[in-house]
Amino acid sequence: MIDVFCKRPSDGARCLSAALRSRGADSRHVRRYDRLRNADLTINWGTLVPNSSSWLNGNAPIGNKYVELRMMRLAGVPTPDHSLEPRGAGWLTRTFRHHAANDLLNNNLVVGDYYTEFVPTVREFRVHIIDGLSVRIGMKKHSPHTTIHHPFIRSSMGGWGIYYDSEAQARVTKEVRNVAKEAIIALSYDFGAVDVAITEDNRPIVWEVNSAPGLEGKTVDVYADKFIALAQKTGDST
Repeated sequence: MIDVFCKRPSDGARCLSAALRSRGADSRHVRRYDRLRNADLTINWGTLVPNSSSWLNGNAPIGNKYVELRMMRLAGVPTPDHSLEPRGAGWLTRTFRHHAANDLLNNNLVVGDYYTEFVPTVREFRVHIIDGLSVRIGMKKHSPHTTIHHPFIRSSMGGWGIYYDSEAQARVTKEVRNVAKEAIIALSYDFGAVDVAITEDNRPIVWEVNSAPGLEGKTVDVYADKFIALAQKTGDST
């Protein structure tokens, strides 16, 4: 049995549960604690929960992007400079629980929960890490479905998409993979999608880690296969 726990409606949790069931797993998207079972594997999908060490991402500091940045910086992961106080020109206004960079795209947002320094970058990757391994890597490029593409906010709302193609594989480096793994370790995550950009002087920098990532294309299949393997390993050890 595999439960995917997410208290809010979530396309990712729903698609993941469906993919698990298509592989023969007894899986559900669960939105309430009292509906949870004694499952072989409980996956915490982007929800802030009490310490639940037996869950995947049960100990993760989900829900506050500033706290995540602080933890990564303290662990030596390259991140943009950040502050709880406004710093003026050259800094971006952020909210603790932004989604798809909706805070950056909100032209009316003047006062934020925290602030980050603007760092010019030349490209950006999304690196999916599960159980310490990079399992899928895509690169963010202009979406063909819109003619408006934000010059530096590479999110779906900014007119960008994530493409898991040969170009992404050719451009990604071992350093990008390693930085993504370090970010996951710093946050005590069991899985997550790490947004890693490349600066103008060719250095990797981590924007954030997504604990309920979009499962574009075949990404959902990769997650389902990995989670089934983890559930089987958990069952074999009990």
